[in-house]
Amino acid sequence: MMTLSRLNEILDAWESLTWPASRADAAAFRDRFGWTPDPRESLLFTSDVVPERSSSFIVYTPFDGVACLRFYLAAHLDPHD
Repeated sequence: MMTLSRLNEILDAWESLTWPASRADAAAFRDRFGWTPDPRESLLFTSDVVPERSSSFIVYTPFDGVACLRFYLAAHLDPHD
């Protein structure tokens, strides 16, 4: 589960981007938090909650620039673990 302080750090950084944000801005944002880009598509990446696979992404369109960020705040926990 992502801590509240980490979430605040991410949201503050997102809010402070210069809008419209470029693809390069999105990559710098991803790198700032140490998330690993997917080798097939750099705007797919790992996250704090799911570090073993590309589970998060930034949506970018050529017309509008960066449109949204999606990442997990918590992972589904198996009640049998």
